[in-house]
Amino acid sequence: MHIIRDLDGYSAGADLLLTIGVFDGVHIGHRAVLQKLTSQRGSGVIAGALTFEHHPQAFLHPGHAPWLLTTSEEKINLLDA
Repeated sequence: MHIIRDLDGYSAGADLLLTIGVFDGVHIGHRAVLQKLTSQRGSGVIAGALTFEHHPQAFLHPGHAPWLLTTSEEKINLLDA
């Protein structure tokens, strides 16, 4: 697994299948999305998950974002598993 924290100048270098979400807790629904994504991956294709360190609501509506279930490090470990 590769962790990219900044998209400036990033190039996948291959075709990319990408899912985007908060992925807090990486529950069974998240796992189903990730399984579908990886099952569609062909030779030379990268599968990735773009997630957020802070919930987007923290930026859109400060003070009203939901509490996060996992830390960024825990989320990375769950996504890696």
